[in-house]
Parts: sequence; structure tokens; C-alpha cells
Amino acid sequence: EPGHGSVFMNNLSMNYNLQQTENSLFSATFRLRSNSQPHWDYQGVLTNVADSDDKVDMIDRTKESWSRPSLDLYYQQGLKNKQLLVFNVVGTYNREKSRRLYQESLQDELLTDINNNVLGDKYSLIGEAVYEKQFSKGNSLSFGLRHTQSFANNEYRNGHYYETDMNQGDTYVYGEYRGKVKKMDYRLRNGSLSIRRPSAHCSGGATPTDRPSG
Repeated sequence: EPGHGSVFMNNLSMNYNLQQTENSLFSATFRLRSNSQPHWDYQGVLTNVADSDDKVDMIDRTKESWSRPSLDLYYQQGLKNKQLLVFNVVGTYNREKSRRLYQESLQDELLTDINNNVLGDKYSLIGEAVYEKQFSKGNSLSFGLRHTQSFANNEYRNGHYYETDMNQGDTYVYGEYRGKVKKMDYRLRNGSLSIRRPSAHCSGGATPTDRPSG
């Protein structure tokens, strides 16, 4: 039988800029991307190519969606003697949902029954601060600090219930010198990365009857 499918996609971006003085700039950007697939369904008869009398009825229904809103905040401030401070923070949330029902039956007898539900949430925050000092002839020296923090939670249901959690962070400190010799530009960077080992947790059991199926 003919399949039934539909997909909806969204891509939104909004930006705000503020420059109160010649040496300062603030920018805020909100982005939203999403995809919704409420129906991707098939129903028909599966036939064994080696035996045309070997047939089963089949139903395959899938529903999926995801959304990713993010907020990007940027600020820079110029100082005396060709100095510059830059701050940037980006926060992102990612939510994904999927559900699939697959069944095979023969004369109303259920042979295969798969019912999977997955729900995932992920949060991430990235912050960076940079100090830069410019010298003559296009040379400059900068120092930066960058930290990334993320948290994820996933739930799986397929007759049983499983849940996983993960929390991870890392910090990067660096220094950089940019220079120019005649027509050649060069860059020297040295950094140190500190990673906090991800903490993870997994639990499972029978599907709770008081929890929504997603």
C-alpha cells in the first residue's frame, strides 16, 4: 500500500547589536532549528522471493522530532594602548524524540512486535574570555580562557526502561603571539587543557506504568 509521510522544518535566527561607544560592542543572537516528522508510515505485505506463498502482513510507523535553540552573547571592549577584551558565551539545548512501531502478523497472529521510544535532552554551555595587546607592525599578544560544560540525559523504552546521564566539562587556557616578517605572517600558540572526566549513570528495569510513553 502507498506510504504516508510528512516532514516540517524550521530555521529561525534573530540578532541584536548595541554599540554605545566607539570602543564597545554587544551582540546577542538567538537561533532555533527544528525538524518534525509526525508520520512516516508503511503498511503492506512482505513476500518471500524464494516462496511466493510465504507472506506476512507488515506495519511500520515512525515518528521523530528534534529542536535546537541556542543563545550566543558576545561583548568586546577596547582599552587604552591598543588593548582589547572579548567575552563570548553560547548556550545550546538539544531535544530529540523518536518512536517506532513495527509489526509482522500472519492471519491475525502477531509474529514480530517492536515498539521503541527514545527521548534525549542535552545542554551545553561554552564560555570564553580573551585579552589582546596589539603592537606595531601588526604584531599582537593574546591570552584566553575557554570552558565547555555539557550534560546529557537519554531515556529508552522498548518493553523495558533505561536511562543514562552524563556530565562533562573541560577548560582550556592558552597564549598566542601573532607576528609578521616582511610578507610572511606567523602564529605561535601554547595552551593547557584540563578535562574533567565525564561522570555517567545508567539505570534500567521494567517500563514504569506511571511514566508517559513519549
